Amino acid sequence: MTGKQLLVGMVGLASAVAAAVAPPAMADGGASRRGAPAPVRVVGGGSSAPSENGTVPAGTAAPSSSPAADPAPPGIDPALPGAAPALPAGKVFLGGPPATFSYSVTGSPPAGARVELYRAADGQAVRSWPLTPGGQVQWNGHLGTRDAPNGRYGFRLIGAGAVARAAIAGGTGTEFDLLDHLFPIRGKHDLGQSATNGFGGGRGHQGQDMFASCGTPVVAARGGTVTKATFDSRSGNYVVITDDTGQSNVYMHMRKRPLVAQGDRVVTGQQVGEVGETGRATGCHLHFELWTAPGWYQGGRAVNPLPQLRRWDRLTGHF
Repeated sequence: MTGKQLLVGMVGLASAVAAAVAPPAMADGGASRRGAPAPVRVVGGGSSAPSENGTVPAGTAAPSSSPAADPAPPGIDPALPGAAPALPAGKVFLGGPPATFSYSVTGSPPAGARVELYRAADGQAVRSWPLTPGGQVQWNGHLGTRDAPNGRYGFRLIGAGAVARAAIAGGTGTEFDLLDHLFPIRGKHDLGQSATNGFGGGRGHQGQDMFASCGTPVVAARGGTVTKATFDSRSGNYVVITDDTGQSNVYMHMRKRPLVAQGDRVVTGQQVGEVGETGRATGCHLHFELWTAPGWYQGGRAVNPLPQLRRWDRLTGHF
């Protein structure tokens, strides 16, 4: 590398953890709303309001909006955006802010010089970008049309005469961990207290009830488009987010009106509400549902979310 071909790399990642830790409680508690820049809005598809425990009776068309007899209680204006994502340093999440590698070049880049994204486990390159003066590359966790597997990845400069040395927020080097989801309750919680909190059973429960103190932040487990954000007498304040694979995550019984509105684009880790006990609920908890593509009451079906919640909790619940 000549003196005119000095390259300096920098990886930029979202940082700062904002997890309010509080013991489970059965009484309501106070919490304040945090503001953030408005998310990009797109036209979101309509979705239907659930019946008891987030279900719609078989063969019954769900209403397109909440009944007039069930006005939303006073709370946060749902047209206002949710809080900006608070993600751990050195982590990149599918559906969240991308990993960004910035570099500068003095002079013309050498022929064949490039930025490579590599798998840390074996050093295998999985993607590359040609060097350009004053360039920057971003990676959203996709390889072609598929999600990349969870794991550790890194950026490196190839054909430039030297490997970049850079700083990641909260650490050093050019490597980071890619994760598919973030556990949605950002505070002390459990994964249910009895069999009745789980999926299925005689009452046709379509999700998992997880207890935490009222007011504990609830964030998007994976980013996507808000297809429903409203109030229902049974589900309380709830949000449905459909990601780019067509799967939906559903968050119910939240304490106040959702911090996002139908049609919003949200990112992984963005706050959508707070744990509560609105609607037909006993004790402060989050009722969480996971629906296959093409999504919630759009042709998908509810599946037991507990195995995935356990995995997300193990990987990201302590952040």
